[in-house]
Amino acid sequence: MAGPDQLLTDSQLGAERPHWRALDGLRGVAVILVVANHAGIIPAKLPAGGVGVTMFFVLSGFLITNLIARARRNGTWAFMRFLQIGLQGLRRPSLWLSWYLAHGT
Repeated sequence: MAGPDQLLTDSQLGAERPHWRALDGLRGVAVILVVANHAGIIPAKLPAGGVGVTMFFVLSGFLITNLIARARRNGTWAFMRFLQIGLQGLRRPSLWLSWYLAHGT
């Protein structure tokens, strides 16, 4: 098994893309900052929520750019496939949102 800062292989994940465990920790920190900010745990004068959102955007950009670069190196890059994967990731949240809006609170 790979160490906490090592890249896991596709076969270890059973996936088509690499996974960095260290980035999971950074994503966790980003989520905690945003949730703590909204819960009022962190004083309003500190920009913790904004820092958390920025961290999430930077990590997402890094991961997406890495996926694109890897696919281009392998000769498997296809823009339509990229869009298809992205839209598949939005399918479940959009269904939940639709259900919530239809049934309300």
